[in-house]
Amino acid sequence: MEEKFYRLALGRIHGIGPVRAKQLIEFFGNAREVFRATPRYLKELRGITQLQVDGILQFQEHGIIEQELQMIESQGIEMICFDDVDYPSRLKLCNDGPAVLFYKGDRKALTQRMLAVIGTRSHSAYGQRMVEELLASLKEYQPCIVSGLAFGIDILAHKHALKHELPTIGVLASGLDMVYPPEHKRMAHEMQRQGGLLTEYGWGTIPDKGNFPTRNRIVAGMADATIVVETGERGGSMITAELALSYNREVFCFPARVGDRKSEGCLQLIKQLKAQLVMSGQDIADNLGWTQKPEKPARQAMLFTNLHEDEQRIMDALMLQSPLELDALHSKIGLTMSQMSGALLNLEMQDMVRILPGKRVALR
Repeated sequence: MEEKFYRLALGRIHGIGPVRAKQLIEFFGNAREVFRATPRYLKELRGITQLQVDGILQFQEHGIIEQELQMIESQGIEMICFDDVDYPSRLKLCNDGPAVLFYKGDRKALTQRMLAVIGTRSHSAYGQRMVEELLASLKEYQPCIVSGLAFGIDILAHKHALKHELPTIGVLASGLDMVYPPEHKRMAHEMQRQGGLLTEYGWGTIPDKGNFPTRNRIVAGMADATIVVETGERGGSMITAELALSYNREVFCFPARVGDRKSEGCLQLIKQLKAQLVMSGQDIADNLGWTQKPEKPARQAMLFTNLHEDEQRIMDALMLQSPLELDALHSKIGLTMSQMSGALLNLEMQDMVRILPGKRVALR
């Protein structure tokens, strides 16, 4: 509990974002030692500013942190830190991934295959049909569907995930006490039985406008791939797609009629070769190399696993050196970043490798 206190405290200091918070924790070993460090020792961390040092040394919001911890515990909220085993593994690969996440729901959903399904808030009948058909065709692959609980394509993705018994996670731009929009509170409650709600924002945080683009990086970072169903040329979906690309994740778009303003963004992403055109869930599963209904094999069976060629390349490299930084692994095995990410996910689901803090991967 003490370490959780100091991690929450670190996140409340002005000027210390998730990247700096993770650097401090890794440099000092834990968050408690950050607050016990001398000014001279703090300044040994490369790039730290005097404002950040002063914020740590002069921190006085202890009562607020205690209240937040009590509220988290009383509401059954799980606080998941970036170096915890259950922290979403794909998000660990993102330098700007949150240092702390707050989650309420079925924890198993955080460790499954994940697809971000996003799009416009003012969808057409075509967009609705594409979401329905997409999730129906993905049922046999059992991915967790991630979206932002917003009006339009987001809420359709959550709704049809539940309909087809797929886990689904809504990523909020507020604290877990403020579901936005409020019209989706009932859906959010249902999702907690078959997935959950996730946020990096503490209890009592309102959904300010600036929180939504920041929230989108979690949606993109958690997922193996992002599917843009229908969107205009501007807006949150285009931001999320660009974020997914920056994380070396695949982006897929459904085609639409030329001149259809609700799909101009999809057509633009396809035209610029930033996204692949898909027409079904099967197209996505084939591209990501998914097999049906993944199940974690028993430990004894791992020695006899028949691996895909991409997976075997990774295992061969890790047999020579483990752990290995992801950039080093990428340079050794001759795969694209997308191919490597997909193979790593399959190996992780087979309990053969694990993702470590600092963008490293190791044998189990």
